[in-house]
Formats: sequence, C-alpha cells, structure tokens
Amino acid sequence: MTYEEYERQVNETKHEFDKIEQKYWKRLRQLAYDYAMSNNTVNIGDHITDHVGTIEVDKINAGLNQWSGTNNPICWYEGWVLTKQGHRRKDKKRYIIFQDDII
Repeated sequence: MTYEEYERQVNETKHEFDKIEQKYWKRLRQLAYDYAMSNNTVNIGDHITDHVGTIEVDKINAGLNQWSGTNNPICWYEGWVLTKQGHRRKDKKRYIIFQDDII
C-alpha cells in the first residue's frame, strides 16, 4: 500500500463515520422530540408562569435540554408576556419558559 492509498482509505473511513454520526444525532433529536411531546401537558393558548412571569403560549418546541447540563428531553414554550391582569403587554415582549421551570 502506498501513502496515497493510505490517505484515500483514511478519508473514506472519516466520510463513512461522519455519515453514521449525522444519522445518530438526527435520530437522537427525533427521539428526544417524540419523548418530550408525549409528556407535554401545555397547549397553544394556555397561560403558563415561571419565576419571571406569565406568557400566553403560541409556539411549542421540544428537544434535548442542553441548558441544564442533563440533556433530558423537554419542551419549551414561546409566547407573549402577559400583565398581571392577563393581557398582552403593550411593548409586545416575548419570552420563553422551559417545561422544568413551570410553576
């Protein structure tokens, strides 16, 4: 085997590994999404509260919780910040609440 053949085979192996790794991460994200959504109790239009404030949910996302360091699958909710009276704020501020933080 020449050095050129060696380099070619190493590159082919790296390429095959990259394909496998991409497939792994895609499948892992899908499993996390499916698990988190199956344990979701919040619907679009619901009002939810955390330690900062309350939002009206208009978008639900799910995946691995990279922010807590646990990598557990969770949902996070996006929506309009509400006043204490339950109305949207005039400045139309948006906020995200994580499933783990709901009070």
